[in-house]
Amino acid sequence: MFNNDETCFENIFSYPEPKDLNMYYCGKRIKTPNHSYGPEVREHFLIVYIKEGTGTLLSLREKIPLVPGSILVMFPNEKIHYIVEKKSLWSISWVGIYGNLVYGFFDKLGITPEKPVFRPENPGRIESIFEEIYNNSFSDTSDDRLKMIGLLYEFFSCIMSEGRIKTNKNYINEILNIIEYNYDKNISIESLAKSVFVNPSYLSRIFKEEKGITLKEYIINKKIERVKELLINDRVSIKMAANSVGITDSLYFSRIFKKKTGMSPSEYRMRFK
Repeated sequence: MFNNDETCFENIFSYPEPKDLNMYYCGKRIKTPNHSYGPEVREHFLIVYIKEGTGTLLSLREKIPLVPGSILVMFPNEKIHYIVEKKSLWSISWVGIYGNLVYGFFDKLGITPEKPVFRPENPGRIESIFEEIYNNSFSDTSDDRLKMIGLLYEFFSCIMSEGRIKTNKNYINEILNIIEYNYDKNISIESLAKSVFVNPSYLSRIFKEEKGITLKEYIINKKIERVKELLINDRVSIKMAANSVGITDSLYFSRIFKKKTGMSPSEYRMRFK
């Protein structure tokens, strides 16, 4: 075992067989403050499970959020650089692996150098597998070493189960479901992002790419559609209709309603009631 600071622990693994899937080393970092990694390039795969802390993966293509419960895959010969948020304690586990099967596994999962971060459905199980790998890495018995190889297969088995990985579409579907039952509240992009464990700018970008409009505009449209339904009912006042969708500012409501429909609320009621 070797480490350069009090929070980092790593152990080398030496077991030449099998060549289809094997490990070079494993380790973990516990509650490290002010941490960053890279820019660095490795010759093998490095899989990092994020247990605690938030950060950002920097690349030429985009900035990708790193949040608890997610996994970062570092591909061979691909530059990796990430920065952990200030005052955020960074706890992670990792395994450095190689083998003929690895590229095929990640290819089937849609995990690429362009999209190297994903969130498994059962992060607790992944954390348990990584912890078991690390604990067994200190044994030099053949059965424990074979058990560690088996744990690598178990890791891939867990994440390859159908529906285990949250794609951008999964995140969008979760957000749409939240909005469907909460549009009457004062929901924000920040609160929605927190609900699905991504940062607000990332959520805003993938929502616009998927739906063609901004997240804020989608929420407003949802509110206005509901108000239009309510205005047809004479027993519901205009103010009550606005309050029912979480808009309490009368001037703002009138302005945004006319912008979306081309009519004031009272004109809309007269025309469609």
